[in-house]
Amino acid sequence: MSSPFDIWEERAKIAKISRFLGIKTEILEEGVCKITLPFREDFEQLFGVVHGGFITLIADMAGYFAAATKVGEMPLATAEIKMNFVSPVYRSEIYAIGKVVKCGRQLIVCELKVHSAQKDKLAAIGLASYSHLPADKEKPAVITG
Repeated sequence: MSSPFDIWEERAKIAKISRFLGIKTEILEEGVCKITLPFREDFEQLFGVVHGGFITLIADMAGYFAAATKVGEMPLATAEIKMNFVSPVYRSEIYAIGKVVKCGRQLIVCELKVHSAQKDKLAAIGLASYSHLPADKEKPAVITG
């Protein structure tokens, strides 16, 4: 029988956005997730730095999967996210670490940190809340590729 970690690790691999962007899950433990996004020129904004939207995306995914390890197979959705960009990322792979701060009945709150892999420099820090989704009998509960 698969553990919740195995299930979420597999879901992280088959998520369409992960495949499309080349995102890799490095660590997935209870309440913690580290993922990497390889650099592509497509991710740069006009001034040659990685666009904040991609930084926020990878932070959100790390927080989401960290939160998911606390709830078994229950589906979640991002309820709120706030990012502070503290230094630019130039032409570098980035990695994000999501850590559960509080796991409540309705919301799970995670701390998010994104680093430039090239210089191992903090690029952004944030906070996100993930909400439990009610079971929807019309939609499948399983993520498929």
